[in-house]
Amino acid sequence: MSGALWIARGGALGDVFVLAPALAALRAAHPARELAALGRGRALEILRAAGLLDRAVDVEASEAWRAFAPGTAGAERLARELEGGDSLLSFGFGALRPEIASTLRRGAVDRAPFPREGGLPVWRYLHAACARVFGPLPEPMSAPLAALRRGEAPRRAWIHPGSGGRAKNWPLANFLALARELEDRGLPCSFALGEAEDERCEAELRAAGIAPQRLELEALVRELASAALYLGNDSGLMHLAALMGVPTLALFQASDERAWEPYGPRVRALGERGAPATLDEARAALQELLCRL
Repeated sequence: MSGALWIARGGALGDVFVLAPALAALRAAHPARELAALGRGRALEILRAAGLLDRAVDVEASEAWRAFAPGTAGAERLARELEGGDSLLSFGFGALRPEIASTLRRGAVDRAPFPREGGLPVWRYLHAACARVFGPLPEPMSAPLAALRRGEAPRRAWIHPGSGGRAKNWPLANFLALARELEDRGLPCSFALGEAEDERCEAELRAAGIAPQRLELEALVRELASAALYLGNDSGLMHLAALMGVPTLALFQASDERAWEPYGPRVRALGERGAPATLDEARAALQELLCRL
């Protein structure tokens, strides 16, 4: 087996999850190669559990960021990890220190973390960048994280009314209205709150008679494994659900929907910066997704 192909990707959960299409294409193009990544450890471990990575290094726990910062000490662990590897493609970390890059057979390349061209989806940009560094790649599979799904009958809809920024959040009253309608159709709904949500969102849900579940990321993956539907704002969980193949309705209003539209086989993205979707538009999109179940 030739040396490992490395990718370094920083950012929040969604920034890491959108690597999945490129990793799936790399796996298909180089089935005998070791694929390794450096970044946010918990997100990378989910990609590894889905079979897209062989090795994951948490950039914070290992202090691997030191390998990209001239004049710092303590990068020996990453140097040992990289030794014998083929090449490293980093997104926004900066240049790998020369003495560490020299341990790789073909060195290291740094690219911007996000596309500079307007309208190019982030997942597509990452796929194209990997193809330029590691060689031609096929189109990625439609649900790169499908291995995380279970074969049992879908049980419920999961609604995530929060995100990493309050400006991204669709009105809670709209989520509650759709939940009531889904329940009336016989589809149980659960509300999830991630680790980034503030207490205000939880208080508003409880005031409406909803007991949200504040779950760890790994527990949410287990729940999404048999979900019938996912409904939420632009967030890392939105990308995760879509990549797993869960029918996903993604709502945008403060971020670029063209750049961050989720990748997956059963996805509808509504709204755009400054113009959120209406409740009726969301109803119609949900109907379309439910008809395809």
